[in-house]
Amino acid sequence: MRYVFDMGRNKALRLENKMAFDDITGETFHYTIDDVAEFQEIPFKVYETIIINLTHWYESNRTEPEWIEEINRELLPYGV
Repeated sequence: MRYVFDMGRNKALRLENKMAFDDITGETFHYTIDDVAEFQEIPFKVYETIIINLTHWYESNRTEPEWIEEINRELLPYGV
């Protein structure tokens, strides 16, 4: 299993058996060689932080700038 950020779709994805999974929306798709060009490999902890924060943001009443500030604060230790 690999974890990537898809620069084209602007999403964190989990890759497994030539399938991409968006754990936020539930979307899945077979990725192609063209898709791979847009993938930036990320560590699991970065992926997990993105997923957790997006889930919390969707469930909260925070504004986008407040949410982005929190994400940046949590990703800072990972150099992202």
